[in-house]
Amino acid sequence: MNRRSIAFVASLALLAGCGTDQRSPSAAVDRPASPSAVSPPVDMLGTWTDPAGQGFIALGARQIVVAIDGTPRLVALPVENAIEPGMSAGKIGLAGGSALFIARGMTIVQGLPVDHLDVEVVGVNGASVRRRLLSESGLRMASRMVQPPVVAPSVAVIPVDRHAIFISAVPPSQRPAAEVLVTRAQAGAERAELATVFGEGQRQRYVRILAMVMSIRTSQAGLSTASFAEADRMRMDSESFAVAWRAWMAARG
Repeated sequence: MNRRSIAFVASLALLAGCGTDQRSPSAAVDRPASPSAVSPPVDMLGTWTDPAGQGFIALGARQIVVAIDGTPRLVALPVENAIEPGMSAGKIGLAGGSALFIARGMTIVQGLPVDHLDVEVVGVNGASVRRRLLSESGLRMASRMVQPPVVAPSVAVIPVDRHAIFISAVPPSQRPAAEVLVTRAQAGAERAELATVFGEGQRQRYVRILAMVMSIRTSQAGLSTASFAEADRMRMDSESFAVAWRAWMAARG
């Protein structure tokens, strides 16, 4: 299994909360209480991979997987979120004593903007490894959107419809939201207004996804693999929508 496949499976496992303790109540009494998990910032959830093939980090709402060359593999609860709301840098502490120091930015891949995380993984012994990791969904979107060059005859150039490109680039589930943004843009909306509408829509989508995951985890009927897969699909759709939106805004100038 290649690294991208491993990263995708890890991302699904995070939403599913794999590794939940199934010990008997008596066993729990004999052990110290586990630290309480916290959720990383919702806009950092997802799989972040090294384009050079040196590993990945998958950030989930309840678990974090670290599989970076040069540092021990980790599957741990996030127990500290020291990233202030609205900030793009800070610390995520992990159960067991390891920590991730993160700064978010953007990298141009084949002419398109892709989110990246500059991550320093600090182990319990103080050893650290630094990597620049790119959004897995952003890399997939960039690979789909870049088309091979076409040699055209000497005829009139047809203007590129950037609105149509934007709508066609988003997942089907997000096209109504994309069409609303295009309609506002064509009516003369400023960049700040478009950013506000987009940001509020993304916030509501992530809230629904997290609520869905927590509802499945606490359901009396037990865990549903299909439901977790649907939640992960919704998350990936939201990430792909964000990549397409940034490319559309960049094309507006």
